[in-house]
Amino acid sequence: MSGSPLTVHWLESCRTLEALDATVARLKTVRVGFPNARIRVLNRQVEATAASEIERVAETLDCDVTRFTLSAKPYSQLGEILIDPGNQGTHVIVDSSVVFWSNCEGWEFEALIAGRLVPSFLDERRGCISMARIHPSLWWIPNAGALQARIAHDYRASELGYLDAVAPYMWRDLASGAWYRFATGANLYAALRDSVHTFVPEELDCFDRLVSVSSNEAVPSALKGIWRDQDDYYRSRAVPSVAELVFAR
Repeated sequence: MSGSPLTVHWLESCRTLEALDATVARLKTVRVGFPNARIRVLNRQVEATAASEIERVAETLDCDVTRFTLSAKPYSQLGEILIDPGNQGTHVIVDSSVVFWSNCEGWEFEALIAGRLVPSFLDERRGCISMARIHPSLWWIPNAGALQARIAHDYRASELGYLDAVAPYMWRDLASGAWYRFATGANLYAALRDSVHTFVPEELDCFDRLVSVSSNEAVPSALKGIWRDQDDYYRSRAVPSVAELVFAR
């Protein structure tokens, strides 16, 4: 949505002091990706001593900081940001495992949400099939009001009695005995598939999700582009979605 004010929600997690150095190194790159945007750092799962240092660094980056005294589930905070009527214009939700290599502020999308597509794949560690989703490490919402209206429309008949477009869940297919996992973002992707922009390589090259950066070191540039290795992993374990299996019959 061209011309909309841009707000970035950085969902911080740092559960041990040993992870503090790497956490801070990633946080410092947020101004590489968004040099002029309003940035909200949400300290949601942060060790108490680490929280003070993260807040100090965030203030040097001209970020607003909110500290949560209770540990909230990551997906619940995602849902709150998505449906908060006070959030209008363009919003970007970023997990603190992300590191930015390039400026992203010029991005524009004709979609309700944009992000990195993770295809359906066999999750051997959990013993299930993980359904396709927009990975919650970075969600770009061009028009928050339009997304809220679509969620309200699509979920209005939900027997749950409330809107929860992002909560993860699992179910078992009785015929095959296979378990299927809708991780955070899979439910939303399934509902909005016609209005999703999936990041292309030029966009994916601007950031990476670094899940194994050790403490006591800066973000290593050698890990730039690690998304390609991650995609190779998903492709090697790809399975057709339930819809693809149904329509193939």
